[in-house]
Amino acid sequence: MIDAKDWRDYTRERIDDINKIKFADLPLNLAMKKVEGTGKRVIAVFKDPNCGYCKRFHKITLNEIDNATVYTFLYNFLVEDSVVKSRNVWFSADRNEAWTDLMVDGKVVAPLACQAPH
Repeated sequence: MIDAKDWRDYTRERIDDINKIKFADLPLNLAMKKVEGTGKRVIAVFKDPNCGYCKRFHKITLNEIDNATVYTFLYNFLVEDSVVKSRNVWFSADRNEAWTDLMVDGKVVAPLACQAPH
């Protein structure tokens, strides 16, 4: 619904309101956590291991960020292979290292037999 007088989009405002998520409500225990410097700035990112933009963000943008805590949620939506790669990263000995190896160098982590979190 749009107000024809001032072109205010009530539908868009309502959809935006419904889609808001409080940062405190995110299940941070289900994310990989990386702290740079003091970690005072906190962000959450949702990434697919096959996403080119996600790889670029990891290679370039994260290298330029200082004093930040980054929570990375593995969000598999591109291809079936994304689930396999994410599961292998999640169950690796060092998740952040395995994720960086995958996103920067394309190095796939060897699969492990583990139970996925719910």
